[in-house]
Amino acid sequence: MDLEYSENGSSVVEPVLPGHYEEYNLRPTGKVQFQGRYRFHQVGAKPAYKTLVDVDVDGEVQANIRKLMKAAVKKRMIGHRRIGCMLSGGLDSSLIAGLVVECAKELGLSYPIQTFSIGMEDSPDVIAARKVAKHLGTEHHEVEFTAEEGIAMLKKLIYYLETYDITTIRASLGMYLISKYIREKTDSVVIFSGEGADELAQGYIYFAKAPDAEEAHKESMRLLQDLYMFDVLRADRSTAAHGLELRVPFLDHQFNSYFLSLPKETRQPINGVEKYVIRKSFRDYCIGRSEWHGLRSRPTLRSCSSEEEQQKRSNYHSQTLPLNGMKTCESLRGTGLIPEEILWRPKEAFSDGVSPQKKSWFTLLQAHAEEKITDEMFSKSQTKYPFNSPKTKESYLYRMHFEEHFPGCSKWIPYYWMPRWIDASDPSARTLKHYKSDVTPNSDECKSSH
Repeated sequence: MDLEYSENGSSVVEPVLPGHYEEYNLRPTGKVQFQGRYRFHQVGAKPAYKTLVDVDVDGEVQANIRKLMKAAVKKRMIGHRRIGCMLSGGLDSSLIAGLVVECAKELGLSYPIQTFSIGMEDSPDVIAARKVAKHLGTEHHEVEFTAEEGIAMLKKLIYYLETYDITTIRASLGMYLISKYIREKTDSVVIFSGEGADELAQGYIYFAKAPDAEEAHKESMRLLQDLYMFDVLRADRSTAAHGLELRVPFLDHQFNSYFLSLPKETRQPINGVEKYVIRKSFRDYCIGRSEWHGLRSRPTLRSCSSEEEQQKRSNYHSQTLPLNGMKTCESLRGTGLIPEEILWRPKEAFSDGVSPQKKSWFTLLQAHAEEKITDEMFSKSQTKYPFNSPKTKESYLYRMHFEEHFPGCSKWIPYYWMPRWIDASDPSARTLKHYKSDVTPNSDECKSSH
């Protein structure tokens, strides 16, 4: 959907809902008549088409999860363009990258898989992604950005996203910049990402506060149904803005159907560990550890995002690890699919993980909004924006930029994304009382439970 064409107010622009198609009658006169909207798929339903693999629904759950997850990755590797992976160093993107590398070897791809991470100085995501890339032996690229560079991109970013949702905008900046780097500095076009796992497998930290398994299941289904307005919107627009083709295996129909058929209690966080059943399913593939002494002090790669320096394209100091092709990659590979500490790494939202905890990205954005939005402007927010009225100066700033691009289109998102079941005034997980810093939990304790 492209809201830009609704600016004249002469037509109502609505998205074609996920799992639906529409029929139109094109008349000889050139006029188009709407015939109807029909659903062909809904969240959790078994695929109506023939799938590439069969699964024994009465078989061992962890084996089925591994089989379906690998199949979801492998079938998305069919194509003629080079394949790469977004890599934040979290569970989701790391598992996908590991499976892509494994499938690439089985398919006999002639090139090394490229992985890409982005963050500010001392970003926990960049440090973790570096470990995973070393373990997998990928051709790894890192991009560093500053708060000033990120803030300078806000207005353009909102134009591409076509949203004013707070957490969507926060998280999109890093993905937009790394997509720009991929387009300008590499030949990878088909990009794998870990989107969808948190919605499907109850990975958000607030799921630990769900009153019961039934309510957690309902929330998971709601998130999956609304993904097209939030995280999938972010991932799609951030990559498509630079001509990349996004692949999201966690949202595979067959995998979703099987996973959502599991008992509700199985899909809940266990002993405070979110996405436990997925972690446990790949535990046996992550028994090896590698050593990464000194990686924290390795020089980071850098790219600027100001308009002038984007045009010059001179501030990308492109350095990759390793540089010597598949033979070198194979020699550097670890003994498991992904490092064990990454398998048990606590959830870190992408909008948070791009920045160090002591200086979070969202606090820098809030400070910027405080400078740009006066108290007088904010006091009139409910009058100026009666629908989804901004509650903070940061949200006012985003709404203001959105309305400049797309006046009168605010009802495209029905609500702001926020965590449930807790007293929260900000979508960032770092503001929650039960937020875990990026320290690996005792994996032996995790493995011994259930």
